[in-house]
Amino acid sequence: MANIDSQKNQIANSIANTIKKYEKRLTNIIVKVDIQDQELINSEDKEVRKIKKRILVKINAKLIKTNEHFFFEEKIYFSPVSLD
Repeated sequence: MANIDSQKNQIANSIANTIKKYEKRLTNIIVKVDIQDQELINSEDKEVRKIKKRILVKINAKLIKTNEHFFFEEKIYFSPVSLD
């Protein structure tokens, strides 16, 4: 569990630092990251055939010029594991 939390913090910090460096229009940047397993189930025998990791990234910030709220969300899938 501590390793997953460490990975989430590392990803969130990396994204936040990159946004701060390259996106000068944003302020009050908050990045949240969640890592989950997603199972892909075979419809015929209802057995789990693959497991993918999914990273959910949510970014909240304010636009400096207008003080408008900015929100971005993205799901990233990686590392399929086949159980065949």
